[in-house]
Amino acid sequence: MSIWDEVYTARFLKAWVAVSLIISVSLVASTISYPLLRGTVVGQAIEDQLRQVLDMAQAKGQSPVSLPLLIIFNNVRVALIIALLSPTLLLPLGLEAFQGAVVGYFIPMILYGALNTGQVLDVSDPLFVFYGLVIHGVVEIPAIALVAAPVMLARTTGIRKAFINSLKLIPHSFILLAIAGIVESTITVVVVLLIALVKLVF
Repeated sequence: MSIWDEVYTARFLKAWVAVSLIISVSLVASTISYPLLRGTVVGQAIEDQLRQVLDMAQAKGQSPVSLPLLIIFNNVRVALIIALLSPTLLLPLGLEAFQGAVVGYFIPMILYGALNTGQVLDVSDPLFVFYGLVIHGVVEIPAIALVAAPVMLARTTGIRKAFINSLKLIPHSFILLAIAGIVESTITVVVVLLIALVKLVF
């Protein structure tokens, strides 16, 4: 049986949607809870994760080539770790939730002016934040959730089968993450620039 026979089942698709929702809910919850999380151990852990990515971006110079590669590399690394942790069952889902929280935490950090992004544009505008995340997030969240979805079915398939399926789905997840990275560094940038242009004109 191929991996596609495993994927194209109602049970698997439900698990895939459920994991995507875990990420989305943690993202929203982190955004709403920013004032409470800031200064706590959890908030500090999230900020450390964010600053690692930003430091890497700054070191690469944010060139047209290095930025998408950096985005793709970071997401691929997360997907790979999730797949390797799948036998532990709870850790992959916890890591999924944490990644969602990191993105959700990033939004109010910008809006509250707590993060110096070094951008020329006024990224404190909610429109920039919304379109800067939503466009590629539609692809990125399901891509990362894909490798964790088998964990949701481990009770019926067994831990070994869940682990094997997670590993088999890594290439498909990588392809989707590559697409999300390209979208984030191209289409998203164009949309944000267009919004800035409209705001300047009107």
